[in-house]
Amino acid sequence: MSLPLPSDCTIEKKPDLRFVALRTWVEGFLAAAIMKVEALPKNAGFRRYFRLFLSDGSTLLAVDSPCNETDNNPGFVKWAHIFQSLGVRVPRVIASDLMNGFLLVEDLGRHTLEKALQEGRVEQLYQRALEALVLLQSHSANPSLKTLPLFDKTIRRAKLANCQTWFIEKLLNVDINRQTQSLLNQFFDTVVEKLESQPITVIHEDYQCRNLMVLDNQEIAMLDFQGAFQGAVAYDAASLLWDCYVEWPMERVEKWLHYYYEALCRHAIIQPVGMGLFKTWFYASVLQRHLKNTFIFARKYLRDEEAVYLDYLPRTAGYVLSALSQCDDLKDAHEWWEKIVMPSLDHTLMSIKSP
Repeated sequence: MSLPLPSDCTIEKKPDLRFVALRTWVEGFLAAAIMKVEALPKNAGFRRYFRLFLSDGSTLLAVDSPCNETDNNPGFVKWAHIFQSLGVRVPRVIASDLMNGFLLVEDLGRHTLEKALQEGRVEQLYQRALEALVLLQSHSANPSLKTLPLFDKTIRRAKLANCQTWFIEKLLNVDINRQTQSLLNQFFDTVVEKLESQPITVIHEDYQCRNLMVLDNQEIAMLDFQGAFQGAVAYDAASLLWDCYVEWPMERVEKWLHYYYEALCRHAIIQPVGMGLFKTWFYASVLQRHLKNTFIFARKYLRDEEAVYLDYLPRTAGYVLSALSQCDDLKDAHEWWEKIVMPSLDHTLMSIKSP
């Protein structure tokens, strides 16, 4: 059955040949006919998702995922099978063509955590998301997960250097003299050291509201886990509780963080080190996470010409400022970020958006 292309599957009024090839490949695995195709909104990666409505009333997702290091299709397929075998809820991979970058996967529905939060039940949803994270981390000693790459000092430092290159220098056009470079080096090295001191667990690495699905039974399922690592225990909680796309009052975040800490201790994932030290780990993870995000969003604008990501920079840069305010050993970095980076960001965004 030949179907019309979804509205965004043309390139300069020519058919999107990758979508045509994807559809042809998918049809070889289906017993039911495809009645309708719906293109889903793009995310920050290069993948494209298409919801397939089948003649038997079911739906599946066809994924066009060009072969590149960022999307890591082999990792997605491998970890989907392993996580599923451990009871971690992820989409089932029905078929994959790694050479061409095509996937056929289970459709987990339309309710991302971001959308579900708009309907209420915020406390319940965050507790479930944290419980799902604890379940993942409880398997950290499993031999199959010990093959995950280590989010080590070299990787952490490289991501922080990208913040300087893409966000501070290229987007904000901040001059980096010798004194400023010394300050940044000390800042970044301190963040890395703080993460190195944390217990190592499995981390999703992008555990935020757009990568979590709320299923009909209220279970939380994880998407985009192909970049999973062994890394600092508090990193995913920092991604979730100080989210790029949704923000909550600090009183709420502290309550959820305490709930998460107690769950980690209860499942013997960490020793009961006390909330004081655990908050130190959390704020260091916030810094690593959102220094990385400032560079990703800046690069999406500068390299990929996707201006929508500029809208998320005030929040992510603000998270960095707030986390720095909690770190007594980073007072110089806090002052510099407050006096140089934040005003420069305001000026840059105003210049870009002004006629």
